[in-house]
Amino acid sequence: MKWLEEIQKNDLQDVGKKAFELSRLKRADFPVPDGFVITCSTCKEMFSERSRSRNSMKSKKLIRENMIPEQIFEKILSEFRKLGFPVAVRSSAVEEDRQGASFAGQYQTVLNVGGEKDLFQAIKSCFNSQFSEQVQEYARRNKISGDALSLSVFIQKQIRPDASGVLFTVNPVTGNDQEMVVEAVKGMGEPLVSGKVQPDRYLINGFSERILTKFLCADPAERLTQPGEGVASKIIQRTGSLLDDNVLYDLVRMAVKIQALYGCPQDIEWAVENRKIHILQARPITAMGYQGVKGEWTTADFRDGGVSSEVVTPFMWSLYERVFESAMYAYLKEIRLIPKTNNTRWSNVFFGRPYWNVGAVKKILARMPGFNERNFDQDLGIEITYEGDGVVTPLTPLGLLRAIPVMVTLKRMYFHQHLKTQKAIINFKHYLNSFKAKNLLNMKDGDLEALFEDLVCHRHVELETAYFKTIFNTANARLEFKAVFDKANKKGASFEYLPLITALRPLKPVIPLFKLWKISRHVRRDPKAMHVLETGGIDKIFAHPTLGKALKNFIKKYGHHSTRELDLRIPRWSEDPTFIIETLQAYAKLEDENNPQALVAVNRSIYESELKKSRRFFSGFRHIQRERFMKKLKNVRFHTWYKEEVRDWSTRVYSLIRRVSLEVGRRLMQRDILDQEDHIFYLPYPEVISIFRDKNPDPQAIRRRIEANKAYMLSFRHFENPNEIGQRWQYRNDRMEKRPGTRARYQGIPCSSGETTGVVRVIRDIGEADKLQAGDILVTRFTDPGWTPLFPLISGVITETGGILSHAAVIAREYGVPAVLAVQNATGNLADGQRVILDGNKGEVQILC
Repeated sequence: MKWLEEIQKNDLQDVGKKAFELSRLKRADFPVPDGFVITCSTCKEMFSERSRSRNSMKSKKLIRENMIPEQIFEKILSEFRKLGFPVAVRSSAVEEDRQGASFAGQYQTVLNVGGEKDLFQAIKSCFNSQFSEQVQEYARRNKISGDALSLSVFIQKQIRPDASGVLFTVNPVTGNDQEMVVEAVKGMGEPLVSGKVQPDRYLINGFSERILTKFLCADPAERLTQPGEGVASKIIQRTGSLLDDNVLYDLVRMAVKIQALYGCPQDIEWAVENRKIHILQARPITAMGYQGVKGEWTTADFRDGGVSSEVVTPFMWSLYERVFESAMYAYLKEIRLIPKTNNTRWSNVFFGRPYWNVGAVKKILARMPGFNERNFDQDLGIEITYEGDGVVTPLTPLGLLRAIPVMVTLKRMYFHQHLKTQKAIINFKHYLNSFKAKNLLNMKDGDLEALFEDLVCHRHVELETAYFKTIFNTANARLEFKAVFDKANKKGASFEYLPLITALRPLKPVIPLFKLWKISRHVRRDPKAMHVLETGGIDKIFAHPTLGKALKNFIKKYGHHSTRELDLRIPRWSEDPTFIIETLQAYAKLEDENNPQALVAVNRSIYESELKKSRRFFSGFRHIQRERFMKKLKNVRFHTWYKEEVRDWSTRVYSLIRRVSLEVGRRLMQRDILDQEDHIFYLPYPEVISIFRDKNPDPQAIRRRIEANKAYMLSFRHFENPNEIGQRWQYRNDRMEKRPGTRARYQGIPCSSGETTGVVRVIRDIGEADKLQAGDILVTRFTDPGWTPLFPLISGVITETGGILSHAAVIAREYGVPAVLAVQNATGNLADGQRVILDGNKGEVQILC
């Protein structure tokens, strides 16, 4: 037996989820009533193996009649007497309270147990509930074996509440992530759970602590009877709201902290006794609706190495939102697809992660003849919820006539935007050269303020706008080429798409990898350098005469990269070279046959073969079609390459912004305005400018805003938010319970050709990259440009997000690494050590064992 305070991290399998999480809350100083657990192993000892058969009614009778061993009997009584009565006897199952299968209300709970005789009957009732038909059926529906269920019994001090209820930290109907829902009833919460009473209902913004609405139930005064030995009845008189505002705010503050502790939306059971709040349970919200989200939104192209890869800081989002909103509006206006006045909001943040307005974009693009919704969605890895091709705009004479101005403008846009982007890059190169001469530490505050404002308001805007418009041009180039590609295949061409967009010009994200590989070859030829690399620390490695010099040159040229390049809180390689050292150590163990440049050369022949096929198909009288096909192929290949080129310059801008921002943060910390220099990233950049300029800011008010913003970010850091959100998509938590060895096939988007068989290695974060072995198949939610050096180590890539034009797809094609992207819940359905067949041609993943 274990008291809540005694439960440790490795006790989950013996105490069950409910007791384990209540222990975690209690150890985090939340007001959880005292209690102890009769562990799963003790319960098994209490009830013999023959009495636990799940298949016969006779066995259940034996459980009810079974005598508890005397030693256990006395121990339970001893702990019960310490706790005092009344108590609540609760089931705590290992399999409950998880995303997708909460088992809420399935197991037995016995309240108000007032004596020793009733205690053991309650324990048996709770233990026996795991064999009930409703529990077994619930387990079957959620693909959990009934034989795998394991249960402990949790005995807890009974609260005699004035009011109790539930609190949802996110509105589970509307999906509003800042709106908490509180439901309260008089006395105990059982009538609320069973639906016997109408509760008071409160909607509250948990982060601004503002009551939005109150719905008060007009029930009369009521006698609360609490059956049980020695337990008196209690009269509760109803006068207005069950919860006064002070108690309500205290409850909400506590809920914000609980959500921040777990990092995902919580369903919290609570009780109030004499104005003191007690937390009775906290578990993830397992079903979420999005009725309050208007339109259709996606993280596509924001997530794979983008700003949605993690919860976004207010600082980063203020930079990104400003440019994305203006760039999207300007681009669509320039190609004459929207009027000069347009109030559409193109981006938003849900659950701490940015989304963009895919519904509005599709509606606009659908005006163009030849638009095919399925092609659009597949390119970006957007979940498809319709049959066939979805919205298709036919190529009619009238439609083509109306579209001529747009198509002419778009053709000019490709050329003119390229010139603007080149100009932005040249301007930034000059700025970068002048920046190198600046000494941030010795700058006066006024000069630093001017530098910061110029960097974030002008330099960043110019280059990032160019980058976004390059992305938009790349998407349009892809749609244009796909139209002629599909038309040719309908006429019998049998072209393969992926080989035609591989073997691009040398990609900037790939060049550092080639340089690092070259260093690894020199190390292999120098035993002393190899020994230092394998056994020395970072300082010793950089002190080596040849190895250290090579690495310093590498960092000097590519140190602006990081493992999460759009998270300004993350150090760049120049600040922390640990990832580079670990990657170099892995490269040094590989043979020359793994040379990434050789792999790229192989891809070139695949592309040229497919190109010859296309030229043969368009020979003879198809000269005009061939010219059109080749021109659009050239355009999409150029923009796919150029997007990665411009992205690298964008990464350099963010590296500078981090450096300057940290210096601003350091000075604000010296003025006792910030507690840490990196707290600057929890404020939007316009507010940072205002605070730095203000001679007498309010430090306490600033700290409160920082804490509120941090709490919001922490609240969703572990939440697996849906990639698409809105009325078209209903949230599905379809985590399938797959065990190693189970044969299964999963479908995604084919993004890099080829087939490979290998061992799965699930990497949820770059910090787990050291798990990778040569030849593994990388399974992850998404990749980041900073992950590119890992590609020579792997034989295949599987991600949960992304599409044909995403970073992971582009890099995989360059290396000839088969890739299947947008495989739903790949990190949950696949496990380390499984062998799978990855088919990058069909977009399939099959588990072998």
